[in-house]
Amino acid sequence: MLRQFSTVAVICATLSLASTVTVWAAIVPCEGDIQCFAQPTPGYISSTTLIDISGLTDGSSYTSISDRALTVDFDISMKRLTVPDTFATWNCPPATEASCTKPAAPKGLPVLGSDLDSSLIMALRPAAFVFGFEVQPDLSDVEQITEVVFDSKGNDLGGISLDVSGNAGALLFAVSSQTPIVSVQLVDEDFKDFAIANVRYSLTPIPEPPSALLLGVGLVMLAASVFGTRAGASGSMATRAAVWGMSRAMLRYARIAG
Repeated sequence: MLRQFSTVAVICATLSLASTVTVWAAIVPCEGDIQCFAQPTPGYISSTTLIDISGLTDGSSYTSISDRALTVDFDISMKRLTVPDTFATWNCPPATEASCTKPAAPKGLPVLGSDLDSSLIMALRPAAFVFGFEVQPDLSDVEQITEVVFDSKGNDLGGISLDVSGNAGALLFAVSSQTPIVSVQLVDEDFKDFAIANVRYSLTPIPEPPSALLLGVGLVMLAASVFGTRAGASGSMATRAAVWGMSRAMLRYARIAG
């Protein structure tokens, strides 16, 4: 019984830690006390909820989008467009969630265009701990786009700035914060318009990887050592395999985050 319990405990801890590694498998440097996702990885997608805008009318303007849990209010009117019919191009995976393979553009992808405005403020109701979307300039130029997120007191929690091509170069702007995000400001530093797509959020925080993973690794390895020794050579095989799998995940994260 002790052998079975130790094996199950180690495997459960390993799976929990591995899921955290999967979510943070692609991160980029951020300014401030936030984490930023570089690509819409399976971990990012599975830990967030997509606000579906496919039902909005093409060519119509909207000042908010919503699902049952979150409303995003815009300070400007955003026009519903469709790639490639009314918005020419978009990027393909792994940079975006779009269903396409370069050089082909995705078909029927709904986006929201800023319609000549170069900045956008999004207010979140309620506050979210993870918020992300894809962005692409309207013109084919490479333009610097900056995202800054704020808390309920208007404090700058941090942000990210990327050079994004308007020629099928959409990139993900997604952040995770341990402090609730109340609003997001998006600015095209070249004072040109842009479009956003695949707006995602999470109303629960994602544990930050370094402390959680390091603590978990120590506990799991200690348990593996103690219970594996008590269980004997044959009984500790699954335990050692679980620890080895977790160690590989940890090494992968260390290479990315370091």
